[in-house]
Amino acid sequence: MSVKEYTDKQRAFLAALPTTKGNIRESMDQAGYSKATTVTEVVSGLKDEIIEITKDMLVINGPFAAMSLVEVLMNPAEVGTNQKLMAVKEILDRIGVIKEDKMTISTDGGGLFILPAKVINIPDDSEIN
Repeated sequence: MSVKEYTDKQRAFLAALPTTKGNIRESMDQAGYSKATTVTEVVSGLKDEIIEITKDMLVINGPFAAMSLVEVLMNPAEVGTNQKLMAVKEILDRIGVIKEDKMTISTDGGGLFILPAKVINIPDDSEIN
């Protein structure tokens, strides 16, 4: 497998993305791309890298999301709590911090339930015509 080679502008663009809060055009400007260069021209060759940076941004903000969840617990009457909870849930779900669903199955008697045998009716040759 060959290692992908980047131009200086591509490297500068990728480095600028987190500092510009993901603003593509501003990142392009910081990297030295011409105003005539379209966003599509830059992004089309760097899709996988941009996705990885995006995932990293979510992971980096995971602890902040967790603390925001705790703040909602401490101040539930704060304005915007529902919106904050939705945003926190999205971030935590996307980085893999999810609530565990637990299912408990219990039987009181530990009994055994037996079903009757299944009867299959197979037609004989006289019933087919």
